[in-house]
Amino acid sequence: MHLFLAFVWIIALVVHLCWIYLVFGAVLSKKKAIHVSDKKNTALPLSVIICARNEAHNLQENLPAILTQDYPNFEVIVVNDRSKDTSAQVLATLEKKFPHLKIIQLSPSEKTTHLGKKNALWEGLQAANKDFVVVTDADCKPASGIWLQLLAKKLSPQHIVLGFSPYYKEPSIVNAWVQYETALTALQYGGFAQRNCAYMGVGRNMAYDKNIALQSSVFSDYAQKLSGDDDLLVAHFANKKAVNLSTEAAAFTFSQAPDSFYAWLIQKKRHLSSAQNYPFRISALLSIFALVHVASYALLLWLLLCYPAYCAAILLIFLFHETAQAILFWRLHQQFPSLVPRVQNMLVFDFLHIFYYITMFFLSFGKPKKWKANE
Repeated sequence: MHLFLAFVWIIALVVHLCWIYLVFGAVLSKKKAIHVSDKKNTALPLSVIICARNEAHNLQENLPAILTQDYPNFEVIVVNDRSKDTSAQVLATLEKKFPHLKIIQLSPSEKTTHLGKKNALWEGLQAANKDFVVVTDADCKPASGIWLQLLAKKLSPQHIVLGFSPYYKEPSIVNAWVQYETALTALQYGGFAQRNCAYMGVGRNMAYDKNIALQSSVFSDYAQKLSGDDDLLVAHFANKKAVNLSTEAAAFTFSQAPDSFYAWLIQKKRHLSSAQNYPFRISALLSIFALVHVASYALLLWLLLCYPAYCAAILLIFLFHETAQAILFWRLHQQFPSLVPRVQNMLVFDFLHIFYYITMFFLSFGKPKKWKANE
């Protein structure tokens, strides 16, 4: 029996390593100098769409960094979705200073055709005057003034561009966990995109041909689903080869991380509600990764407890696995220091990830919270 368990464990370790090197490793690339002056696509007309509800502080803090982007042809559309704070006043003040800012006010009495954020995004798409859209959130700030240029560099008709959106780092265990989980998610969807198997992006940093969204059935098929305005659009996009990944650090957007495990769980529950609508192949691949990830650590503990005489051999095999994993994490951290945490953090939380799967299993039951807690 112990030989069979050891064999299964080793297979799980090998598959896990192959997975992370093939998927996470696909995000790695040689760094290139950024020369924004010769970007052939920087003249693409862009509509930046931001859906906001009770975001007065964030709009005041972050919107100027978007409105002052070094880009020749863009508009910014803020859909103020039934806000009860001073968002309208903040936007009115900014509108006087920035003529390319367009405000859409949605009132509580208006009939909605879509649930949650999708309704505001749909209104923004309908109002967009440009052929290409960039979507982000009110609590997000671009990492640089050439954010739009770098996204436009990868954009073309009938294409989607995925970007990374890390959280600001804070000295807390909650923030450390969120940093790890965000990095893992980013490396996973980024690696899939690089392998022409894109299945999701984040609505905090994404660009696409406007017609992809307007002609997609996602908004109609999932109109009553709370989330999915970003990942389901990518998951059900037929031409996976037309999904590009923008990896330059200057093309990141940053936002504040959830400040408690409860806030993070509510956020994950909302995101998890759309995962059940991924295509079968994607769901199967993600399930395989979760299975071998759990088996790698669960069988390690089982073998160590049940067969102490073989502890040295077991730990030696596991050390090889951890070393190979650490090398990849180190390379990823070197290239993306603001996205991927340090190696020691990645390894510690990688072990604790087994509890994440258990938590996500229980979170999959019940309805998710609304897209804004103060809705």
